[in-house]
Amino acid sequence: MKKLNSLIRDGSITNSIMGLNRLMFRYSRSIDYEVTGYNAAKAIIQNMSRAMSYSAIMGGFCLSISQNTFATSTADDTFRPYIGTTLTYDSNLLRLADVITPEQAAGKNTKSDFIKRIRGGIDIDWRISRQQILAKLEVNQNWFQTFSELDYLGHTVEGQWNWQIGSDLNGVIRYSNNVSVGSFGQLNQLVKNIMTLEQYGATGAYQIFPSWFLRAGVLRNNILFSEELLKISNLQENTGDFGVRYVSPGNNMLGLRMLLTEGSFLNRRVSARVDNAYRRTSYQMEWNWNYSVKTQVDGYIGYTQQKFDHLNSLDFADFIGRANINWQITGKTMLNLSGWREIGQANDINATFVQRHGLLLKPSWLTTPKITLELPISYEQQDYLGDSGFSPNKPAQARVDKLSRIGMNLIYKPLENTKVSLFIQHEERKSTNLRSNYESQSAGINMQVAF
Repeated sequence: MKKLNSLIRDGSITNSIMGLNRLMFRYSRSIDYEVTGYNAAKAIIQNMSRAMSYSAIMGGFCLSISQNTFATSTADDTFRPYIGTTLTYDSNLLRLADVITPEQAAGKNTKSDFIKRIRGGIDIDWRISRQQILAKLEVNQNWFQTFSELDYLGHTVEGQWNWQIGSDLNGVIRYSNNVSVGSFGQLNQLVKNIMTLEQYGATGAYQIFPSWFLRAGVLRNNILFSEELLKISNLQENTGDFGVRYVSPGNNMLGLRMLLTEGSFLNRRVSARVDNAYRRTSYQMEWNWNYSVKTQVDGYIGYTQQKFDHLNSLDFADFIGRANINWQITGKTMLNLSGWREIGQANDINATFVQRHGLLLKPSWLTTPKITLELPISYEQQDYLGDSGFSPNKPAQARVDKLSRIGMNLIYKPLENTKVSLFIQHEERKSTNLRSNYESQSAGINMQVAF
């Protein structure tokens, strides 16, 4: 730590980070910004050799810091500071359809952009007797080279207290606040889409019989946008969570759960097709099954009913659920399979919620003790609930989107506290609203080193 303090005082770490950032800037300027669509994918492939060279530089930087400065760090450290940097290329940042030119949507001559991020933070895992305090504090600066209007300073603040009193009573108190740029998948225009996600709540469990637990909790969820145009989607939800669980000696779990939610859109006025408040009731059966040492299955299945305060025509009810299978096929290969049918918020003036149902397949391969290869593939259909139609010249028709993604992640950990990763992804959406169809390719490199 004395050596770390000395490096901080004389500016060695700061100078190294700034030098790395300048290198990223020069690299990002070297690629033609005019490529779009499949030409962008071709450009990505042509420039992967440069990215690999950049990865080697970053890896060397990490190794230098790790070996010279942080050799005494261990995974059990209570306080674990870290720094990191990311460079991402996106061929269609605003998720624009082919029928929409970047000049029409943003006054630019290209859809693509490079995004640079530098971050620093600290992870905390502090145990005091039977209590555990978990925390994460991070500040990140983000630059968009083409759409510089989107530059922002983001942060992540997370805290969780896993408490226990005696042998029968335990629970969790948690808080999180995250500022980041939101998805442009439903906006499709140049808007400073900076979003604050804030959550705080508490849950508790009481053991009434051996292996049987009563559970109860409360949660406040806030979704807030800073841009005036997007404040119509500012949302506040208050949820009560009640249930009972059975946990076997083998740590298998089966439970029943009821969630009662009251939600309100803080800046939305009631109109002929828009409501601003609702009540949701969900009933769920949840499970966690350790089938074997190599196979675990968890998830839930249930029924959700939502009623709006003013417009009954927007009410909906349906079955929901999620299942996750984690299967360690061999000592070096893993398969993750997830399927879901869930309901989430939509940033669309004609609809407030979407029903999402889809599949995710992610095989991973530990090629060496330090290198992991992942191949995530996903497909999701999104049905817009309460959509009153998107064309004034046609009968009302609910919007339906079909979103597919395929990618590759290459993760390299030369040391325990150092991680370098390369990623590439193709994304495509087909919609009943032709102005919402799009394709995009993205690629990037990420580095992080913990002290």
